[in-house]
Amino acid sequence: MLAARQRHMISQIAALYPIAPCPATEKVPTPTTMPLQSRLLINAVSSNSDSLARESQSVDRRDILPMKIGGLRVVAPLNNRSGLYTEPNDHESSATALGYVAHSLALLAACLDVPLRYPIRLGASRSYIQDHAPIVEPNEPATANIGSTPGGAQKTFVEFPLFTEGQDSTRSAYAVFLLNKDLEQVLNYLGAESVGPRHTLPNLNKIIKLVCSGACATT
Repeated sequence: MLAARQRHMISQIAALYPIAPCPATEKVPTPTTMPLQSRLLINAVSSNSDSLARESQSVDRRDILPMKIGGLRVVAPLNNRSGLYTEPNDHESSATALGYVAHSLALLAACLDVPLRYPIRLGASRSYIQDHAPIVEPNEPATANIGSTPGGAQKTFVEFPLFTEGQDSTRSAYAVFLLNKDLEQVLNYLGAESVGPRHTLPNLNKIIKLVCSGACATT
């Protein structure tokens, strides 16, 4: 009964935020470089993980097709170079898409009773992701926060923005990286592997398909 209820709720999430392949004629930007600081941040977290190695392995090409969520595509803010955002409102569309992903993931984690390693603070196109063990100093007032643990003790965490407007692109890129790590965590909980640490929508889509098809144990 519980598994059936989970499948029903997750199918509703899929209907709320539909994921579909991009049209074949649509050009999807694929930035291949990122600032050195972004690489250092991400490599520091990934150094003890085999995520990047798995990305290079052979995967079903259908799982990594460019996708949209709610009709919007995600453009990871890897840098600010010309051509990353091809339209004036692309940065806002991508922030909205990341907000959709963040809300979907938060709902999925709640349905599956999976406490996310990197908690999400929902805010639509101005969502944040939290790191309670940051590798950067929380010295910026806008991102350093004090939260309370269940025992009442205070704990510092750093929030990274899932949008680029008015933000350091390095912090935004790191936020997307942490979001992808949360997706990987849920996939691992389901006994599945990520299709790659940079494939945000394919990984989210894979979670939904696995649960709705009953192909994995969720309890």
